Amino acid sequence: MRSDWSWVVVKQMISELPLLIAECHPSQHLFITAFDSGPIFPSEEEQRLGWTMFGETMVSPPLSAALEIPAAEHDEWYVFPDPRIRIMPDEIFVNYSGFTLVDAKKIELADESRRRWLLDAQSRFWASLDRLQPSSYVSSGNIDIIVTRNQRFLDRVIASARTITG
Repeated sequence: MRSDWSWVVVKQMISELPLLIAECHPSQHLFITAFDSGPIFPSEEEQRLGWTMFGETMVSPPLSAALEIPAAEHDEWYVFPDPRIRIMPDEIFVNYSGFTLVDAKKIELADESRRRWLLDAQSRFWASLDRLQPSSYVSSGNIDIIVTRNQRFLDRVIASARTITG
């Protein structure tokens, strides 16, 4: 827990994340800042369903369990209540190999410069979240990072992670 954020890092990808986001954030909007490490653009069908673009960010129509969310590897998502938000993150953290929210002092790293890099990246990440104020943040790549104020979402993510890890 950090401030009013709860977070979890899962060492494996949770395939149910798109469904969990939709179910736990009804009527909110998903902002896809990275899809398979890069931008994604809505297909004609997705546009008909209400997906739009803001810069290089694909924005969903109101979330519902019936909405299909595009997912690949190395995706980064923000959930906001209002689709008209007009500030976006300065960085895409899912593309940083080795980025985690686990305390850099408690994990084994190759050298001190890597530890300093991670501490700096974590500081920038939290500053970005404090500035953007999303309902939830998800980074899904080599590991899954979920940061949220939505306890139901966090509980569902943790339950899904436990079914994977046993």
